[in-house]
Amino acid sequence: MKSIEKKAIIRILIITIVGCIIVLSVPLSMNYYGWKGLLLPMTLLTLLTLTDNLLRIR
Repeated sequence: MKSIEKKAIIRILIITIVGCIIVLSVPLSMNYYGWKGLLLPMTLLTLLTLTDNLLRIR
């Protein structure tokens, strides 16, 4: 396997795990903060995608 393929697989795994954690945290944050609780996971998700895009550009 090439190192580029390994990096891609690791990146996909990290994004999947973090995405699952964010999705699972939505009901918990909704219980505590109501509709404001939805903003936190959404901002985390957008930050994740933005940083992933920035890392991909480099």
